[in-house]
Amino acid sequence: MIDQEVENETEIGKQEGFKTPPNQEENEIENQTPENENDTVDFEKQEKSKDEEILRLKDQYIRLLAEFDNFRKRTSRERVELIKTAGEDVISVLLPVLDDFERTIVAIQKTDNLASIRDGIRLVTENFFKALHKKGLVQIKSVGENFDSTVHEAITTISVEEEMKNKVVDEVEKGYRLHEKVIRFSKVVVGE
Repeated sequence: MIDQEVENETEIGKQEGFKTPPNQEENEIENQTPENENDTVDFEKQEKSKDEEILRLKDQYIRLLAEFDNFRKRTSRERVELIKTAGEDVISVLLPVLDDFERTIVAIQKTDNLASIRDGIRLVTENFFKALHKKGLVQIKSVGENFDSTVHEAITTISVEEEMKNKVVDEVEKGYRLHEKVIRFSKVVVGE
């Protein structure tokens, strides 16, 4: 009962702006012990489980970082290797054409027949274009087509009849696509 009165007086004093003596505050703090020891044990368990979770997450982060670094290095090596061997496929297709050129040179030296030389060079050129076509190279059609700035480069213009206006009249240099990408624009003369 007396303790309760002291507490009431202390509370009233706090509300009115009076400070409690330092000893009394310490006593109050000491009296606020956990109601039960299980609360302290639970708190320690929670703290320990949180520390374990932090360690697990740190380990997971470090592993993920190392995995990403390995991925980056591996893709970099693969990219360098791809660049080194990218031409291998095309060159292997062109080797038979090179053989054809060598045979043509030997045949030219053995004959004076201009028609057979012309036929040989035409065949080698066709084989060469077929080999490139297998790799996705396509010639852009130009003469007689409407001028298209996405595939044609106008070198000059020339006066023409009405039906040939804004059409390609002549092709100075052939254009090519590799798959769907224009790798060389057709250099053309456009009618106006």
